[in-house]
Amino acid sequence: MTMPDTFTDALDLAHFDRPDAGKLVPPAPMTHRPRILLLYGSLRARSYSRLLVEE
Repeated sequence: MTMPDTFTDALDLAHFDRPDAGKLVPPAPMTHRPRILLLYGSLRARSYSRLLVEE
């Protein structure tokens, strides 16, 4: 299924940012260890996803 050309007319190329390797480097070195948020969605008493997150 192809989309009509009028669909892409609303896209403005000025809003797209070209990838640049320099933007991937943080402005200052981190002074802390990486912070990782792990979520689980079960409320059961025996939740394997929660056990895995707590491990």
